[in-house]
Amino acid sequence: MNCRPGRRDELHDAADALRAQEQVLGVDVLAPATGPIDSWALEATCGVDADGVPPTVLVALARDDLAVRDVTKRGPAFRVLATP
Repeated sequence: MNCRPGRRDELHDAADALRAQEQVLGVDVLAPATGPIDSWALEATCGVDADGVPPTVLVALARDDLAVRDVTKRGPAFRVLATP
């Protein structure tokens, strides 16, 4: 699946917005060749203060028209994989 350049830029903007949230420990934008799926994706690692992905993170993803594809617990944190 290809991603239009404008949409790819929007994905980077969404990543920047998530980085501003204190419960987000890190965010990466993954190209199709490097990510776990054959599509551009956003991967965010959320802190340990919640029993899952914080609602503010889910709202931010939805606001940017991103779909959550996977949530994985990694140690005390959660990894969220979202795609356009």
